[in-house]
Amino acid sequence: MSHRSSGLPTLFVSLLLAVGFASSASADTYQTYVTPMVNGYQVGTIRPNQPTGTFSGAADTARRFCQDRGHSGAQSYTTAIRGSAYTYIVGTNGVGAWNTTGNANVTMLETLTCITQ
Repeated sequence: MSHRSSGLPTLFVSLLLAVGFASSASADTYQTYVTPMVNGYQVGTIRPNQPTGTFSGAADTARRFCQDRGHSGAQSYTTAIRGSAYTYIVGTNGVGAWNTTGNANVTMLETLTCITQ
């Protein structure tokens, strides 16, 4: 008695394994920070008080925070306007040193989700 196999189950399993490995290799990872902090202070931006000048906005600050921690960038963030001591970037487009200052009505990063691609 001879047994014949069509080869389809083996081909199907091989394709599933190939697709599975390809998908997992390119999967993005995410990490969420609640009340992100630098130098012991919550991260924020001097805006809206100083809409122009050498200050980075929330999007650039979020990206820089994530990149400083080894992520590709920021995927999303939430903000609130509050008066509190905070850390911000002295420089535009997220380039410059981190600095800490006292109370002011500023845009604070409340949650920040970083992405690593």
